[in-house]
Formats: sequence, structure tokens, C-alpha cells
Amino acid sequence: MLASMDARFELSSDQVEAICRRVRAPLLIVHGDDDRCQPLARAQRLAELTGASLVVLEDAGHLPTARHPVKVNLLIRDFVDQLARPSGHAWSLGGGGSPEPWSEPLRHTPQRAGE
Repeated sequence: MLASMDARFELSSDQVEAICRRVRAPLLIVHGDDDRCQPLARAQRLAELTGASLVVLEDAGHLPTARHPVKVNLLIRDFVDQLARPSGHAWSLGGGGSPEPWSEPLRHTPQRAGE
């Protein structure tokens, strides 16, 4: 979660954003459009910083994994299926060398579930 002014966190927002920019693995962010605990803007910023795919579930609040488990599991399945397809992209996690960057996000703009 990104540091914000209203949360006690030992790192500054700039430090957290720098860490997020270093993420090289594909990410999926699922956020409810009616989440009253975490603002959608936070998920959008995290997606922007990491190149993550962002899916906004309509009529969903906080914890969509608990409240809409079928939708979320289908999204995860589809995300993993996209990663499993041969695409020419390579990434690794260490092994002595630096990870190769994932060259492009799976989605460039937020998608609404069902699109």
C-alpha cells in the first residue's frame, strides 16, 4: 500500500514510490469502485508506478476477494493465463544478475470487469 499523509509509515511517499517503480514482475490490482476504506486513486497510482493491470469491479466495496470471490478468481485465472502464453517477454528473479524488466504492462489503462 502506498504511504499517505494519514497513515503512520516509516518511509516517505517518495521512498515508497521509488520502491514501487522497481517492481519488474507482472501485477494484477483488483479494486472495488465503492471501496470506502482505500481510495481508488491509491490503486490507480500503484498501477501507474508498477505497470500493473488494474481492474475496477463495479458495485464492489472493500475486500473484493472476500465479497466477490468468483469474479476475483476468474480475473486471477485470466491474468495468469495471459502470463502463461508465449510472448517473447522474459523476466527472472535474481540468481546473481539483475532482473530483466517486463517490457510492457499487460494493460495500459484501467479496465472495468466484464470488458
